[in-house]
Amino acid sequence: MRQIRWILWVFILAPVIGWAAPGPTVGTNGIGDEFFPLFGNGGYDVQHYDITLSTTLESSEINAVVQIDAIALQPLSQFNLDFREFAITSLTVNGEQPEMFIRNDRELTIILASPLEEGEAFTINIAYAGRPHGTSGSVQWSNGWNYRRDRVIVASEPGGSSSWYPVNDHPLDKATYDFTVTVPAPLIAVANGELVSTSEHDGMITYEWAMRQPMASYLTSMQIDALVLSTEGSENDPRIRNYFPVDRADEAADVFQYQDEMLAYFETVFGDYPFDYYGSVIVNAALGFALENQTMTLYGVSILNSPDNNTQVTIAHELAHQWFGNSVSLSQWREIWLNEGFATYASWLWYDQMEGGRGIDYVVEATYNWISGREGIEQGYPERTIRDFTESFVPPLEAPANDLFNGGVYERGGLTLHALRREIGDGAFFETLLDYASQFRYGNATTEDFIAVAEENSGQELDAFFEAWLRDPIIPPIPQMDLSSPFSE
Repeated sequence: MRQIRWILWVFILAPVIGWAAPGPTVGTNGIGDEFFPLFGNGGYDVQHYDITLSTTLESSEINAVVQIDAIALQPLSQFNLDFREFAITSLTVNGEQPEMFIRNDRELTIILASPLEEGEAFTINIAYAGRPHGTSGSVQWSNGWNYRRDRVIVASEPGGSSSWYPVNDHPLDKATYDFTVTVPAPLIAVANGELVSTSEHDGMITYEWAMRQPMASYLTSMQIDALVLSTEGSENDPRIRNYFPVDRADEAADVFQYQDEMLAYFETVFGDYPFDYYGSVIVNAALGFALENQTMTLYGVSILNSPDNNTQVTIAHELAHQWFGNSVSLSQWREIWLNEGFATYASWLWYDQMEGGRGIDYVVEATYNWISGREGIEQGYPERTIRDFTESFVPPLEAPANDLFNGGVYERGGLTLHALRREIGDGAFFETLLDYASQFRYGNATTEDFIAVAEENSGQELDAFFEAWLRDPIIPPIPQMDLSSPFSE
């Protein structure tokens, strides 16, 4: 009775004391990623970035103005952006200076003078200057902006974009982009999407690029180097344009001449190419990796040093990411196998095309024997050595945050897809790939989403199958193939 009287008393007093719905709230300083809790931010959804940037390359310093168009997902009194260092010279929200902003490592907290309502569209404008974080003597290419005196190389996976522009830095918040970049002539600045215009003035060249489909922030490209535009070898597909080092352009055109054939083949398997353009940019540096920046894959010059079938498999891998990773993006970084396992298997499919339909079983068997330890057993290596090696290839969903790109997410991820193909048959398997790419086009997906599509197309319950392939430390046997781990019980 006392509790009832108290509740009644509250409701009687509410109109008198001005009871109201909760007021503006604080956007979280992370979007909720299990591996990287401070990547991204909560409370809003970015629609578009407009980045205007200039650099003389006399030092690593840049000057930039960024406009961010977003929608509040909740009432907001403050929110965060991912943005490291830099001297901010101007910051407004809807043309109004905030009450204050606070810097803390990668977090920029903006406390608003006028709160935002849920569903309200708003615009952030930030002008800044200085040296991008991590450019002095850094060997971590994934830091984002890498200044190398006569060139700039941007590689940002998983969280490097905040090194050079303010951003909601997680694939869950994809947006469209405009880039206006001014660099010394005759250097070329290569960004994502379509090159809209160029103009030259006072020894500087301004390039305007537009990325019209949604893009995850880590895929933003900004390569500044002595490059030349090349369409040689890709005349059959006007969507393809490449940027190669001036002194190796002919050589590069020869190595990359099959991109149009790859694109045409992948469209038959995964559906229409999801973007307006595609191409590759080779920078004059030894990177030791390639990165599938949206519409403009980044390569180091070493891709040209020993071209062979493996080179074509690498090129196919990066192209396949445009469907798996770029158009369909992961929801949590722990599920990176949805990017790398799928691109790996796509590259095996291309290898099969190169070998006239005789290559897929070979590459699957060779890969399985390698990472399962069967090859080591045959060559007489000690069991402990073999176990250590096989355990280094973790199950695709077990790669830790500090080893995100473990070989298991690539090789065992690819084998997972081939095992699924054997389990449910070619018809259901390829329909699954096509439907998955279509249903989640320009959005985000999870492993559970992919499993659901596979189950719908196959009519089978596949939880146990995927649990074994994605989590079991001992690699399972591949259905209908004489392949099993020597360490299976």
